[in-house]
Amino acid sequence: MNNSEFSGEPQVFPLIQALFVDNDWTRLESLLDENIQWHATEPCRDYSGLGQVRDHIESQMHRHRETLICTTAPVSSALDERYRLITVKALMQGKDCHSLILTLIQDQESGKFCFVQVSPAQITSAAYQNQELALTFLPDQMPGGIFHCLFDEPLTLLQTSDSFLQLTGYTREEIRTELHNSFRALIDPRDYENTLVEVREQLRHGCDKELQFRLLRKNAEPIWVLDKGRYLQDEWGRQYFCCILVDISESKRIAEEFRLSLQRYEIIMNQTQDIIFEWNIATDELTFSENWKQYLGYPLQTTVSGLLDEKNTNFYPEQRSLFADLCRRIRAGQAYIEDELQLHDIHRQPNWFRIRVTTQLDENQKPIKAIGILSNIDEDKQRAQKLLEKAQRDPLTQYYNKETAQTLIQDWLSTQPAQNALMIIDIDDFKIVNDTLGHLFGDAFLIEATSRIRQLFRSEDILGRVGGDEFLVFMKNIPDRELAEKKARQIIEAFQSIELHNQKILKVSCSIGIAMTSPANPNFHYWFHRADQALYSMKSQGKNQYAFYNQLADDNAFFPMVEGASAVNARIDSNLLKKYETPRISEFIFNKLYEAQDLERCIQEILEIIGRHFDVSRVYIFENSDDDQYCTNTFEWCNEGIPPEKENLRHISYEDDLEGRYLANFDENGLFYCQDIQSLDPAQVRLLEPQKIKSLLQCLIQDRGRPRGYIGFDECREKRLWDQEQINVLTYVAEILSVFLLKKRAEDRIQQLESSLKVK
Repeated sequence: MNNSEFSGEPQVFPLIQALFVDNDWTRLESLLDENIQWHATEPCRDYSGLGQVRDHIESQMHRHRETLICTTAPVSSALDERYRLITVKALMQGKDCHSLILTLIQDQESGKFCFVQVSPAQITSAAYQNQELALTFLPDQMPGGIFHCLFDEPLTLLQTSDSFLQLTGYTREEIRTELHNSFRALIDPRDYENTLVEVREQLRHGCDKELQFRLLRKNAEPIWVLDKGRYLQDEWGRQYFCCILVDISESKRIAEEFRLSLQRYEIIMNQTQDIIFEWNIATDELTFSENWKQYLGYPLQTTVSGLLDEKNTNFYPEQRSLFADLCRRIRAGQAYIEDELQLHDIHRQPNWFRIRVTTQLDENQKPIKAIGILSNIDEDKQRAQKLLEKAQRDPLTQYYNKETAQTLIQDWLSTQPAQNALMIIDIDDFKIVNDTLGHLFGDAFLIEATSRIRQLFRSEDILGRVGGDEFLVFMKNIPDRELAEKKARQIIEAFQSIELHNQKILKVSCSIGIAMTSPANPNFHYWFHRADQALYSMKSQGKNQYAFYNQLADDNAFFPMVEGASAVNARIDSNLLKKYETPRISEFIFNKLYEAQDLERCIQEILEIIGRHFDVSRVYIFENSDDDQYCTNTFEWCNEGIPPEKENLRHISYEDDLEGRYLANFDENGLFYCQDIQSLDPAQVRLLEPQKIKSLLQCLIQDRGRPRGYIGFDECREKRLWDQEQINVLTYVAEILSVFLLKKRAEDRIQQLESSLKVK
């Protein structure tokens, strides 16, 4: 044997010597990578890793030893910068003489072999002819075009099947003359480099390759093909591939449509505010879109059973029952379900969602999946709740109106067999207050009186306004009548402590009729009538007292009940603005300001009284800077549900923010009335629109004809049409406030000047 033949590949000969001659596994193991891939063609088996390869080699070693007669020179070619392919033919002598071809891939960094294939070298030219003949019979049996090609630069075609010709559109003669037997010429140039890199990468791990690329047919039409093949070597050491090509253009088209569909889905998902979810009923797996975290902020449960677990705090108990019922209906095969439920966010705040679910059925009409959408409706719910509360409550006192109070009490009586107390409170001689001091003063008194009454009762008790100066209190589930009697005395005492100052002091009292309800008769009208009868009899005998209905029925000291008599007047006077009451309102405002010890606090109280009386959204005052270049929101009162804007409206420039034309809105009387702000200049709309203003009424604050600010009334709920009487009242109020406010600011400047002089 001539060892010089291995001078270029010094590690190949030791591997063959250790494997076939010395049967030295220790030496052989030192030449192999620990992740060695070993392919034996006889028997056709693959072995992975040193353990499996050792077992295979040892089983061969025990059978017989070979003698190495001679070898061919190794043929080497680079697969990439790190790996190279080596082919060597060895003549072995044992019981008989035979040739072997070893195909090896060597890691050039470590010098170790990571792939070894041992094949008998028995293929002849006749065998190639037989393979070529066999290929002509394969098209009908094989689902694609078959070809053999060398692993050289042009990928020289060795054999092609008829189905290969049908796939490419060429004849064998055209392949020879036009393509020069080059398979590379068929590969779309856009894909060749990537395909070559992929082939080399796959050969690092074995002899098989699987690729997808575009192939150019004879008419230059590109088609997508799947190329599956095996890397082999013949007895002369030539490297070649046996491959099958399958047209996958349609599959690629479908995959691309699917990809675009998924992309569209992702775009929609990123833009929608809704949470998409899917429930696999068989596996109980639950998946949600990413915007779940946007609304709720915590990791989501991946199973329905996890959501329904009582340890899961995402649901209110009643909401968990609702969700469990929804899942039951899905399992029962209900096609479509829509409902509302409430979930906690990460801050334990409740959020309302509308849930819509469609159930998918299999061919046996059994539910397999549920696809659904969760839409956040929390703002809509809150808005609806505020509108409901506004519709249910008296705007002046914020007590329930008569209809709502009746409904709530009737619902309680119908469902709760408890002892309750129903009180009707009537303000004695309240008409004198309205006639003497005006309705605006009367409203201020009602606000104070009802506030004191509210403080005496629990949040679950029901307070309602049932007339102009009549109120209702329903005490739920009380232990005895002594508690109702105690509360009645406290109400009377609260009224006695209210003093009304004008030119003289007026004392206002109240009378109370009480009925203790019984579970035997859960009818609101029955008990309301009896409390009303008690109140009527009490007012007939004297005022500033309380009485129980059963006490009146049993005690001869009281007058007998008068059937049909009632103390309750259903008309609420303060809701009706009487004409020609401007002088009284002016007098009330003037006296309150004149007697005020704290003017700024008094102004704030007046803004609230005016705001509630006229039921506007916002009342405010803007005052100018000393140079009249800027204005600042200095006072503000907002109705329920209206956001404050005072902190956002400081140092507003007439020139820059209002384009220098804002004061032109005021007429010669210093009045600016706008039913629809969209009719204003764009700059003014940009300032007012974020404040949700729809209509406004503003009156100038003037100092000897010089504008020094303005007092305004905003309506944010709807466009408002002010009548002339309302405008007259508000204008007078603005004028009176202006006088006292300007006086206060002048005094402030004088004090500042005096202080600065003292410092000097």
